[in-house]
Amino acid sequence: MELANISLVKSQQINFPQEQRQILFRWWIVLPIVIISMTTATTDPILLNDLMIRRYQLEYGLVNTSSPASETACDTEGLQNDSQIVELSIQVQKSVSHLNIMMAGVGALPAVLTYIILGANCDRIGRRPLLILPCIGRIIRFTIILLLVELNLSDIWLIISNVVDGLFGSNSVLLLGAIAYITDCTTENQRSRAMLLEEAAVALTRIFPLLGIGFWLQHHDHTLPISINLGLNIVALIYIIILQPESRGKNTRKISYFFKQIKRIRFSPIYGTYQVFLVKREGNNQRTIILLTLTQIMLFIILFGFASIHPLYLYGKPLCFNVLDLAILTSAQFSLMIFISIILSFWQNRFTNSLLLPFIGIFTYIIHLVLFGLAHVIWFLYLAVFIGCLFFVVMAVLRSLLTKLVNDTEFALVFIATGIVETIGSYVVGIVTNAIYAQTIEIYPGIIFFILSAIGLIPLGITGFLFMWPLYIRKTMPVIPNEENLRSTTCDNASQCDSSIIKTKL
Repeated sequence: MELANISLVKSQQINFPQEQRQILFRWWIVLPIVIISMTTATTDPILLNDLMIRRYQLEYGLVNTSSPASETACDTEGLQNDSQIVELSIQVQKSVSHLNIMMAGVGALPAVLTYIILGANCDRIGRRPLLILPCIGRIIRFTIILLLVELNLSDIWLIISNVVDGLFGSNSVLLLGAIAYITDCTTENQRSRAMLLEEAAVALTRIFPLLGIGFWLQHHDHTLPISINLGLNIVALIYIIILQPESRGKNTRKISYFFKQIKRIRFSPIYGTYQVFLVKREGNNQRTIILLTLTQIMLFIILFGFASIHPLYLYGKPLCFNVLDLAILTSAQFSLMIFISIILSFWQNRFTNSLLLPFIGIFTYIIHLVLFGLAHVIWFLYLAVFIGCLFFVVMAVLRSLLTKLVNDTEFALVFIATGIVETIGSYVVGIVTNAIYAQTIEIYPGIIFFILSAIGLIPLGITGFLFMWPLYIRKTMPVIPNEENLRSTTCDNASQCDSSIIKTKL
């Protein structure tokens, strides 16, 4: 009932004052949309990876239509002794990698352009359009993939579905709108906790759906999981239209107002997206904003590089995972993340608002990448997952720190630079990592993880500098006594002088 009442609140103002937004809206209202979006974003690459490998296995004759769905490209009978099967299994890996490159290549440009245009106009048109458009794109995308599976269409339809998803903004635009809404509806003290709880809620979507897909695909095809993803996005679209309030602009549920918001899109705000980094600010805040943004950009490169290649890597030699093995490993990783996020959300603000936490998280994730590259047995992967799980709360802390350095009209702008890289990362970084993997798979498959860990040294150095610099300044800056301390010191010196005079006279 409270949710319905909140969504009915209307305001004619374009920008609510911060206090009024917190009273009218609750930041957690947007969580169901984020959870649904991340459920489909998490399961989509796993489904596609398994679907593409299965299709190429059939094409190269490694399996037939009656083979178990759990059979992968490298666990077929006789692989160890048949060099032809070994060669074909490597060819399957390379073919999937090349298809990933084509899908990412054609989807990158529309996704980046859409993100820049919608992101730059986020404060102008409001938050709801950034939530609605990606849901529409996802509905079209999963409809195409469902038809591909049912009618056995060619690979070109996978590429078309990627282009459609990019044109409507994909997951990165929706997350930008959701984070901007949470920022609108929280104070500086509440924001770190809200971001951590949001990350914990998102992590839930990476456990149960993945396990469900893993068990289902052991004995069934891909039709039902794709249909569920399609249905979830339809539900999300209905939820946004009926219940999701607008935290910046006129709060109305009329469809006609949505089109009015879209008509307000202009290209001129794009010019201002980088101006937020050029504004002179108090102390070293300008430099801190630039360095924190650069840190997020580098972390997105690492994260998307890892995400784009690790399912394919695990399916190959020597680990020979199937979809259930992959789901269990990923679920273990995000179970640890939820546990840590919940603990940190109730921790002292001094720790969760400090750069010490991101520094530790990045350092442990570098170790995680190195262990992934060295892994030849399954338990080594679980050790890597345990060590690197803290990394996934780093982004929430960095976002929270950034919002405290800008005013409330710059919340969306400050995330656009990282969001552009996030959008590019899901496409261009995927192209590069898949190309490197295809070229090095016969030399050593784990080389790509060593490259990503080397890139991780850059954000590690930046966060270390930002954490240590204030401590260094505090230690080296001379203490300037105030008037009260000066009087006290003078009196103490005077009393010491009087005491010495008395002693001399005596």
